[in-house]
Amino acid sequence: MKKVVGKVTDEEKSAIMRLHNHSCSLEELLMILPENEELYKIALNDLNETKKKYQEWWDTNYSKYKWEKGNSDWSIVFETNEITINE
Repeated sequence: MKKVVGKVTDEEKSAIMRLHNHSCSLEELLMILPENEELYKIALNDLNETKKKYQEWWDTNYSKYKWEKGNSDWSIVFETNEITINE
């Protein structure tokens, strides 16, 4: 069962949504590119940087809002801006 532990602004939600979508797109791209191509290396570097930014978003907003910690990572419900954890 999910427990709501906080909420973020529309601007904060948009920022994490962009990072999430970019990361998913890069992961899809990496599945179809040959590993020995230069574009693969560029996409992989971009994915690593995007993952760092994604984690920084969570770290920054945890520090700002002091969300409760649970048994798993937080997740965001994009439709409502709510931050949840598994109970």
